[in-house]
Amino acid sequence: IFDELPTWRAVLTLPLPERSTQLSSPETRAVLQAELADPTLGSLRFAWDEIQVVWTADDALRDRRGRDLASIAHEHGVDPLDALLDLAVADGLRTNFAIRRKTSAEERAVIDELVDHPLLMAGSSDGGAHLLTFCGADYTTRLIAEHVPERLSIEQAVSKLSFAPAASLGLWDRGLVRPGLAGDLVVFDPERVAVGAVELRHDFPTGAARLVFGAEGYRATIVNGRPIVLDGETTGEIPGEVIRARG
Repeated sequence: IFDELPTWRAVLTLPLPERSTQLSSPETRAVLQAELADPTLGSLRFAWDEIQVVWTADDALRDRRGRDLASIAHEHGVDPLDALLDLAVADGLRTNFAIRRKTSAEERAVIDELVDHPLLMAGSSDGGAHLLTFCGADYTTRLIAEHVPERLSIEQAVSKLSFAPAASLGLWDRGLVRPGLAGDLVVFDPERVAVGAVELRHDFPTGAARLVFGAEGYRATIVNGRPIVLDGETTGEIPGEVIRARG
């Protein structure tokens, strides 16, 4: 995300040992700080309390996990940029950070207008293009947790998450609870549904890692009438079928 800032780009593409040396240099940090503050450079803006430490390679630094950089900087009496770089260098440049941006009133007004539209379908898919990097499929949970019951009834939200996408793909045998249709169900507690913490999981072949947005409040996922997930644990059942496009 720093590719638009020339010094950041130059430093972050150096070989690892030299990169750590440059990121530890007060002179280099002064330039990096100036580029971050320059409104003519870069399109991404964030506040330091929106940058969260997701994971550290060194367990000695695990007390930083789940915390934002503003609070870490305040605790140690340093500038937030120094808190970021001190942690990254101490962790061998393996720390994972995530931006958890706050929603402004103006942005919330736009989101509300979209949610109110009868043709809204919550989210879409790129077919897993970023699966190796992150799984940010939290939009389904957010629709329920953040917009029910203020803007949507629970029935409307469920329809937008099930029937609307099924109908858009011509899958007329699912998306509704009705005799003769696929027995696919998600059981959840509307009072407890929430987006969970971001975590780093090494759950890919060869131990490859990715960021995953957690979810809370879901009790069961049932496919073709058989539970595949119960209280967050997989059952080993795999009753699903591959759906192939026709025509």
